[in-house]
Amino acid sequence: MNAGLNAEIAVAVEAVIGQMHQAVTTLQQALTDERRALDAGSADALDEATSFKQSLLRRLEALDVERKHLGRAGNIDTALHPAWPSIVEGLARCKDMNQINGGIVNQRLRHVRKALSLLTGRPETSELYGPGGYARGPARPGMLAQA
Repeated sequence: MNAGLNAEIAVAVEAVIGQMHQAVTTLQQALTDERRALDAGSADALDEATSFKQSLLRRLEALDVERKHLGRAGNIDTALHPAWPSIVEGLARCKDMNQINGGIVNQRLRHVRKALSLLTGRPETSELYGPGGYARGPARPGMLAQA
């Protein structure tokens, strides 16, 4: 491979790793915003933060594919880049933050299911709503109490 092409690939690797570093930093902020929305109980803010988080994850995946492709094309071990450990550490923090947020969501979901179980008389394991948020099966109207 000629030196000019190798230099161009090295510049491209540098740019991609810089973009990855910035995306990881932005993802950490998005996860912080998601946590704030969960703490505030703001459905709109949670939807916005979650959508933004998903777009950042797609962006990071695309950048990682590009990083690997450039590394192979230029015979460059991109894991030796000085910023790479920081990216990996940042992604580990993001993973931890995401697991905490997911735990909060799951806990609230259990509370909602318990409340629905009490209101409907159905067991908690019975799914009233599917993943899309729509009711499953026929509604079972009934008396909640009698005086």
